[in-house]
Amino acid sequence: GTQLPRSRIFVMLLRSLGLFERRILDKPLTTKHAPIGYYKGNQVRPLGKHTRKGGYVTDPDRLPILRVPNLEGFKLKPYVSHSTPLVTESLIQAVAKDAPAPSA
Repeated sequence: GTQLPRSRIFVMLLRSLGLFERRILDKPLTTKHAPIGYYKGNQVRPLGKHTRKGGYVTDPDRLPILRVPNLEGFKLKPYVSHSTPLVTESLIQAVAKDAPAPSA
């Protein structure tokens, strides 16, 4: 079947609840104010399935694959120290004046 855009589905959901007329849209939509079976989630796909007995089985095909490059000999640190001086616009301009002109 044809799928509607998410925004259109959201508007249809709010109209079915009467939220446009009641001006409840100022508050975030929670599952308490939505129809039965509505699951808002957090834009994250599930990594498995719930079993009938209350367990959870992860599907290895759904696990994310993280590709990390080899960082041996990499000299930069991942974090900036709190004691690092603040870089201002005047400092950037002063460094730019002292920098050699780019060669073509």
